[in-house]
Amino acid sequence: MTDPRVFVFYENWESMACLERHTATPHYTSYVAAVAEAIEEKTVHKMTRIA
Repeated sequence: MTDPRVFVFYENWESMACLERHTATPHYTSYVAAVAEAIEEKTVHKMTRIA
């Protein structure tokens, strides 16, 4: 990517339950609120391990 405004986060979670617990934590919800005005667009791709 060449656009300096684009950030890509790649995370690998043990399970969807672990991800859901993480997104419910106070530090995560605070982060989401803090950056809400700074994010123009957000795309989340949730993939499934096949091998």
